[in-house]
Amino acid sequence: MDNQSSRMKLYKPQMVANKYYQLDTTTQPDTSAIVPALNGRQGDNLRQVAIAFVDDGEPHDLTNTSIQLRVLDSAGVVKVSDKVINLVDPTGGLVIFGVPAQIYEAPGDVQRAYFVLQDKNLNGEDQTISTVNVFFSVIENGIDISKKQSSIYISSLDKVLSAGGSYAVTNKDNTFTGSDTMHDLTVDTLHNDSLTSLTSQVNQQSEAIQSNVSMIATAQSTISSIGDETHSAVAGVSSTVKQSVSSAVVPFDKRLSAIESAQQETLSKVSATINQVEPASTQSSLDSLSTDVDNLWDEANSNRSAIESMTSAVTNASRVAQSMAPVPDSVNTLDQRVNSLSQSIPWNLSATITSMERAISSLENRSN
Repeated sequence: MDNQSSRMKLYKPQMVANKYYQLDTTTQPDTSAIVPALNGRQGDNLRQVAIAFVDDGEPHDLTNTSIQLRVLDSAGVVKVSDKVINLVDPTGGLVIFGVPAQIYEAPGDVQRAYFVLQDKNLNGEDQTISTVNVFFSVIENGIDISKKQSSIYISSLDKVLSAGGSYAVTNKDNTFTGSDTMHDLTVDTLHNDSLTSLTSQVNQQSEAIQSNVSMIATAQSTISSIGDETHSAVAGVSSTVKQSVSSAVVPFDKRLSAIESAQQETLSKVSATINQVEPASTQSSLDSLSTDVDNLWDEANSNRSAIESMTSAVTNASRVAQSMAPVPDSVNTLDQRVNSLSQSIPWNLSATITSMERAISSLENRSN
């Protein structure tokens, strides 16, 4: 509700220490506080206004609080100012606020005005609280020859613009183009030390990026080459190992064939010897048989030792072959043959010879 509304109730706020106008954050839309200290004339600047902010009568803590005066002047133009001249007592809510000249540009009663307090609550969240409406008037100057038309004013934005230095404008000197050359300004004719420095930095960064891209490409090529060489080397080693194993298997295969032949020959001798054993054998025959049996034991032990040596060698070859895929068939075949011999000789031949020894012992007892 505007101050000009017939329903708006104007009141005089209480004074704190006979100086500070007490403004409450408990708002009422149809009530506006008359603050004479805010009144000013066109051209006035930084009029000092003493304010005591309260929350339903209790002092409002202004510690770490931003204070703004927001105004919609008589011309309907927005004004926002955050000029605090003196934060007298933060915990007591006492402050001296400064009203800038921009708020006094349009003469007449302000349509709407109030203060805004911005800080954080106990949970660290942003908090914005406004006060009751305030009422004041701007008096026309009437003497100065030139009068400035009211324009939008926001103090925080004005600070940013002021901090930026000179900007390019028409009919004035500026830091971008020099004296009044806006009419023929183009990207190519724009000159400024800051822009030149920025352009140089961008070019340097671009060159650095291109250099990094080149290095990455070289590294990728090197890694790919190493991978190809490694694959080739592994393939060569695998082929060499396979050839070595296959070559080593050949003499083992020949030796195993010889052992198999020896085993068959030994078994044949055992059979022939058994046929010679008769109840009527003489002592000389029995002695000859005992000698043959001893020879058979020697041959069996020799075969057993040869097979044990063969088993150890084939086991080592199998371990080497396990690192390759597939395992050479020659190694698998040789392993199977050795296992077969290992199982047959110690049991079949030994059992047969033992039986022969028992028969000879029986014959000798009967002869005696």
